[in-house]
Amino acid sequence: MNIVGLILALAAGVSFLAGVIQALAALTTLDLQQRKKLRPSIIVCILFTIAFIAASYYSQSLTSNTGSASSSSPTVTSTQPTSATTPGTSVTKQASPAAPLSYTYSASLPGSLCDTNGGKWTPQALDGVTCPTQAGTELIINTGGTHGYLYLQLPNNKPFVSNNKISVTGTLGGVNSGYQTKCVGLAEKSADSGYAVEYCNTGQWFIYSLAGGGSIIQPPLAKNVTNALTSATIAMTIDATTLTFSVNNALIDTLSISPLQPTDAAIVYNCVGYGANQTIGGNYLLVDNFSYMTPPR
Repeated sequence: MNIVGLILALAAGVSFLAGVIQALAALTTLDLQQRKKLRPSIIVCILFTIAFIAASYYSQSLTSNTGSASSSSPTVTSTQPTSATTPGTSVTKQASPAAPLSYTYSASLPGSLCDTNGGKWTPQALDGVTCPTQAGTELIINTGGTHGYLYLQLPNNKPFVSNNKISVTGTLGGVNSGYQTKCVGLAEKSADSGYAVEYCNTGQWFIYSLAGGGSIIQPPLAKNVTNALTSATIAMTIDATTLTFSVNNALIDTLSISPLQPTDAAIVYNCVGYGANQTIGGNYLLVDNFSYMTPPR
């Protein structure tokens, strides 16, 4: 309500009413006949005064209500997002999860008497494992000339995983001067199956499946001939149901295989036609720089 306006209206009404009262007072000096003539006019003036005051009050009330309605209307304020930070405060970002680490084990000289990195090596069907020099570990073939194995147990009995890559370098020598085929290989097996790859100094290569005891199952899963080398780094990669064989980082072949959870990994040696009594004649294989690697997981 507009208080000032109401006061002004009331003041005007009171002033007008005071004039009426004075007129009434003047009536007392008139006779009865004169009073009767002026009575209707006085009544009209009184009613007019009352009506004027009421109208003024209603008008001020209406104006006040309108103003109140206007002032009570909700105000919508648009707030824009802001990236500002309060001075003196810092924003802490959530740390990203650490990237999974791969695992790599290497032995420049494989073999229990040669390896200084904690791996445990067990020969099978080999007549000797020696490391007389830093050039490599000598694997001496058995008298029967069958495949020989040098099995690895990772340090602290760490288990092998199904997806991995193993590699080794073999010094094979040539096939001249009456020397026969000499081959270096790699194998992984579980309790009842496994796979092996083999490269020979004639350029022949093979991919085999293995029986539970580690013996090679014939015929090979794949075989062919490539460049003949006297020294080669071979690698076998198992990735779920895929086996990849490479020589000196060159792809040799890729096969689809059954899933394998290996319990053993081995370096494989095969020398055709030589026995243990012919060490000087060339029936040992020189191997070095073995590695086992798992991808990030």
